[in-house]
Amino acid sequence: MTPQDRLNQVSAHLNYPQGMLAGQVAIITGSGQGIGAEAARLFANEGAKVVVADLDSSKAEAVAKAINDASPGRAIAVAGDVQDGAYLKRLVQRAAEFGNGKIHIIVNNAGFTWDGVIHKLTEKQWDTIIAVHATAPFKLVQAAAPYFRVKDGEPRIIVNISSTSGIHGNAYVTIIPFPVSH
Repeated sequence: MTPQDRLNQVSAHLNYPQGMLAGQVAIITGSGQGIGAEAARLFANEGAKVVVADLDSSKAEAVAKAINDASPGRAIAVAGDVQDGAYLKRLVQRAAEFGNGKIHIIVNNAGFTWDGVIHKLTEKQWDTIIAVHATAPFKLVQAAAPYFRVKDGEPRIIVNISSTSGIHGNAYVTIIPFPVSH
């Protein structure tokens, strides 16, 4: 193989004319705004079909519409509460239908920060923090497991987004138990 042939071979592997995520299907929770919305736009720009999942249906629809305005058929919005197990199952089902039976990427991004002092935190607040930041990602991955266990040679990726507040904390905030997203 000549050096030019090798260069052409390597170049072909580095050039993704349809995007680095072409043909892949991604579920991104909390993608109605912020980091999640930007991830959805970036993934779509890189060729992925994106499922915009958010509690706020109008925000989810707006992100999906913006993506589809740029690249028709590239996104759907599936609004719901990640604390609801039935919603997570429906989310996975809709994603699989949108992806012709495949799901490649899950981005667990849904989250929030509940600023306050720990001695004033209610049990309900604590339960909500744990449900959104720990239980929901687990249940989503569990619901999508049949699509991730397929041995078809295609990549499967789970990305868990967290906040630096979980590592370094914020002044006067004492209720963040571990890295969370917001």
